[in-house]
Amino acid sequence: MLEHTQRELNQLQTVILNGWPNVQQGVPALLRPYCDSRSELAVCDGIIYKGMRIVVPPSLRRQMLNLVHESYLGVTKCKQRAREVLYWPAMNSNIETVKNCSKCGDFQRKQPSEPLLRTETPRLPFVMVGTNLFQFEE
Repeated sequence: MLEHTQRELNQLQTVILNGWPNVQQGVPALLRPYCDSRSELAVCDGIIYKGMRIVVPPSLRRQMLNLVHESYLGVTKCKQRAREVLYWPAMNSNIETVKNCSKCGDFQRKQPSEPLLRTETPRLPFVMVGTNLFQFEE
């Protein structure tokens, strides 16, 4: 990751460390997608972060998308997984490409929602009580 960041995002790293231009026209065209999040970008040990998320260099984005998508849980879960640790401009629209994945559709159909155990609601409080009992042994 470090080598890719240094090679591909060198210009971004320089701008973060030296300060962003006052006007957007002064920002190089390659870095304009990062302008909206410039206040959140930081460099630590040669890797660029947006908050607590790693900024992924362009050459690694496809690989990261494949890793996020390998569980085949659909677009929503892929976005959720990616947003936890990764960032790149237009990441959400890139993840939307998994929408056409046939495996995601198969897995979603195999996971039906659980039926309700009881169809009627209890009329009085504590008519039905549930508990889990266990003993912890070290």
